[in-house]
Amino acid sequence: MITTQTVKLKKPNDFDNLWIEKQLSDMGFNVIRWAIIDITETELTLSVSHSEP
Repeated sequence: MITTQTVKLKKPNDFDNLWIEKQLSDMGFNVIRWAIIDITETELTLSVSHSEP
């Protein structure tokens, strides 16, 4: 089953797509796709589609 959810990450000073994908992987997501939907001074908000077993 494919699920989409909103995830918030603490925003580092510098980040790239590899950093974001590593964070999502460390959280246990089997990511299909992700997109940044909001950025504040302290947080990144992502829409993450992932497969569940």
